[in-house]
Amino acid sequence: MLVKFSVENYKSIYDKVELDFRIYPGKDNTKENIEDNPFVLKINDDYISKLCLFYGHNGSGKTNIFEAILNLCSCNLNSNFLNKLYNPNMIYGETEESKFEIEFYSNVLNENKYSLYNYKLNVKNKEIDDEYKKSIQITKEILTENGNVVFERINNDLIKNTITNDKNIVIPSDETFILFLMDIYTKEKDEFNTIIKYRKLMVSMLTTNIGINYLEVPNFTKVFFNRIYNNLDKYKLLEFYIDLIKIADVGIDNIAFELDENDQNIYDVKKSMDSLKEDEIKSNKNLSKEEKAIISIIKNLEFLSSKNDNFIKKRKKAVSYRNGKKVPFDEIESDGTKIYAFHMFNIVKSLQNGSLSLHDEFYGVQPDLIKTAFLLFKKNRYKEIEQTSQLFMTTHDIMLMDFKYLILEQVKFVVKENNNTYVYSASDIKGLKKENLIENYKNNKLGAKYFPRAYDLPIKMYVNNSEL
Repeated sequence: MLVKFSVENYKSIYDKVELDFRIYPGKDNTKENIEDNPFVLKINDDYISKLCLFYGHNGSGKTNIFEAILNLCSCNLNSNFLNKLYNPNMIYGETEESKFEIEFYSNVLNENKYSLYNYKLNVKNKEIDDEYKKSIQITKEILTENGNVVFERINNDLIKNTITNDKNIVIPSDETFILFLMDIYTKEKDEFNTIIKYRKLMVSMLTTNIGINYLEVPNFTKVFFNRIYNNLDKYKLLEFYIDLIKIADVGIDNIAFELDENDQNIYDVKKSMDSLKEDEIKSNKNLSKEEKAIISIIKNLEFLSSKNDNFIKKRKKAVSYRNGKKVPFDEIESDGTKIYAFHMFNIVKSLQNGSLSLHDEFYGVQPDLIKTAFLLFKKNRYKEIEQTSQLFMTTHDIMLMDFKYLILEQVKFVVKENNNTYVYSASDIKGLKKENLIENYKNNKLGAKYFPRAYDLPIKMYVNNSEL
């Protein structure tokens, strides 16, 4: 569960931005009120927010913050995310280090106990001769557990390491320590299982779907629906997901994931072929052209062999049923319903994993429907799953500010001044109350402008250059 995040010198951010998702008892928030709030979870002595909304004008840097969190949480899963981390502020810090830090609770290494982990990563452009070739240099990487160092590296040198017995390791410049261990250790080595656990730890705080950038609007192709089906059917969450999508449009009777007609034909013929021995196939002169074609495919494409029978069965497409008529989901449903379905996929996985779900706007989705999504993250709503799931969202929708359970600490304002992004909480504004939050924001009284250049329209449409 994410507790704290900081970033320095990344895209529009130059000065250090630190986000603390703890909720601290105070004058307005008594300890009792915090404990009763269904969107605040207590772990050890910390009260941690399960919901956070980020407001700010276009171009203020909201998405950049989310991208930094995504890339840092995922850089131990795939090195492509590490390459995206070094993107310094081009105005002030073009040649300087970028610095990232994340603090989170996890019980991955010990199911009966939550430990507090802190992970720091500094990167810069590696100093090389070819000015046109860029290469990442990790200059510092540290992981601590409850304040104790698990491993530490400075540049390529390992300073401390409690994960493996090997003390004489030189780490590549463009690879995190955990990914490097995954590359050099085999299953036969004693430390392999420990390395696997630490890799799982490092990627457990965020729900990520490799191949899908959920900070962008998706392309609703069969590939996307295959991913939904394969991920959710495995954990018996598909019906739960479908029920959530049906909420978005009362005209939907049902949604199903089915094989394409061509795929169904391939599957049916393949099933009939599985019972035939090779010599029987060769001697059978009555095979149809379709059957002969399938035999050829089976022989030449390994993934269609009997060892991978599920490959065909999982090639799904989504269809909607309306008034008894079946229509492909991506042809009949509105963009709003599609985007809602896309975000809900990540939310369902987050609920199941007890992890963080990031959402860069719910474009085209009405506020009450978004609030319904919030309610899924209520503490103890689904007692059979991990309660540590969190939802963070960027938005321009002021109607979400009146969500019943939202408290000022859960509203963040993102502002950019002089090409530098900074962030503060609504709770940092002296005298601000939840009941007048919307009014003050609309009237541009909270620093983060609701409409930063209101009515500042150009006074001329045409300019005569000869007059200049």
